[in-house]
Amino acid sequence: MDAGAEGTTWPGRDGRRPLRSGPPACPSGSERGAALIALILALALGSGMATVGWMETAARSAHAALRTEAALASARDALIGYAASYPDQHSGRHGPGYLPCPDRSGNGSPNTPCRRKSLGRLPWRRLGLHDPRDGAGERLWYALADNFRANGHKYSPLNSAAPADLMLDGRRGIAAMIIAPGSPLPFQDRGVDRFDPARYLEGGNERADDAAYVSRAPQPAPSGVSADARFNDRIVAISRDEVMAAASRRVLAAVRTALDEYRTAPWNNGALPWLVPWSGAAEGVLPTPGALAGRLPLSRVGGVLTTSFRVKGAPAGGSVSASGTVDAAALRLPVQGLAVQAGRCRWTVAARIDCEGEHRATLAPGRERVFRFDLHFLGEAAVAPSVPADVRRRAVRASEWVADSHVEVFDLTNGAETGRGRIRFASGALQGSLEVEGVAYPLGAGEEVPRWLLRNEWHRSLMVASAPAFAPGGGAACPGPGGCLEVVRTAFGGRRDESAAIAALVFAGPALAHQNRDGSGDLFAWFEGENANTANLRYEARGPSETFNDRVGVLAPMPGGPAP
Repeated sequence: MDAGAEGTTWPGRDGRRPLRSGPPACPSGSERGAALIALILALALGSGMATVGWMETAARSAHAALRTEAALASARDALIGYAASYPDQHSGRHGPGYLPCPDRSGNGSPNTPCRRKSLGRLPWRRLGLHDPRDGAGERLWYALADNFRANGHKYSPLNSAAPADLMLDGRRGIAAMIIAPGSPLPFQDRGVDRFDPARYLEGGNERADDAAYVSRAPQPAPSGVSADARFNDRIVAISRDEVMAAASRRVLAAVRTALDEYRTAPWNNGALPWLVPWSGAAEGVLPTPGALAGRLPLSRVGGVLTTSFRVKGAPAGGSVSASGTVDAAALRLPVQGLAVQAGRCRWTVAARIDCEGEHRATLAPGRERVFRFDLHFLGEAAVAPSVPADVRRRAVRASEWVADSHVEVFDLTNGAETGRGRIRFASGALQGSLEVEGVAYPLGAGEEVPRWLLRNEWHRSLMVASAPAFAPGGGAACPGPGGCLEVVRTAFGGRRDESAAIAALVFAGPALAHQNRDGSGDLFAWFEGENANTANLRYEARGPSETFNDRVGVLAPMPGGPAP
């Protein structure tokens, strides 16, 4: 055996090969391939498990985000709906636009009254929601602008010009804020006080005193602290304009109902009322016969209207005093009654008269007799509809004195008083007969239009246009061109839809950059496009933009009626 074979044992006769005592042999190619495959499989398995874990985490995060977004969206829609329907929830006593106070007791109901700069939980129960929660399972928080609080003592007038004092990221004009608090951050212990905003909100959102909120983490971040670890509030703001857009639709619906009831009333012949020119006063004045576009003729409760009327009848009873050339007989009204040319009547209800005024009669050259009336009674009302040359009027046949009333008579000779008489009536049943007729009868708040329409001054931004065929004496049908109004609606995609209308109701949005409304009766300072040109009987409705923000309602012809 040579030296090169030292340490090596050759196989014996039995064919078995003894163990090799030298260095280990290199693995074969097949063995190396198997090991590599095993390593790849292990890496792939580990990577797959990591990927599955990452995907599960991402899915959970996405699901939580979707749940948060859904909760915020449902709360936002419910609040806007609540504001629009507020009159219906409170028997018409208050106008639209008010929002519920926050929940500060945890039962889902508002805690009313709420203080200024109010912050608390969303009153989900009052809103008709099913306890919406964010992706972390937390209840939503809610901040409310002062003027929109549905307290017992409400801000008035609440309309599209009312200021909203909340801010989000420096942007003003916010009426309400809904906040999803998310999971607790390292510095928030929510097991102690469930009503402490600082344990749920951060970045200044927990402090309501400045009415300023943020939707992202304040900068700069503390060293070594990620943004997610110090801020995770998710906020949805409801602007004043969003609330008022919904509220104005409720206003248009109320006016549309009032005009339809006016037109179809038993005493009427299908006509709409004459209107007040837009340059005229917003209330307390008579409409102008022939005016087809302008303001509604409105009287608020307690408002005084200058009107002519006639006093007729023979009231009995009362206490009588007379002196000089006036005797008791002079206090009796003539059969034909006495006309008052410029009387003053206070509006309460149609069946009540609260009127004062005087009638002057010439007895002879230099001699004059003056009747002065101050009458307050209830009775049975009758209505005379508008005609082409006059406004609607009412008459009331008295049955009960509701306040001290009197008729005074003065005799004057060359301007000097020569006699005086007075008959005074105390509250109670009326004896004899008395009627006041011909009192101008605009749309009365509390009967034909809601009181809140005037109380919150929505009427100041509302224009009404009537179709010529539905003006007094117009026949109440528009079978040919020019009888009805034309309303063009343009969808966001540009599709146009044209329809006929008995009346168009146009509500002016907030003043645009080119509009100056200070004391202006110019239609172009209030309305845009076709709506500012009433002569062409054509009106338009389209989406809001920097150059258009009118909101339009329509009183359409009755189904089955004459085609326009």
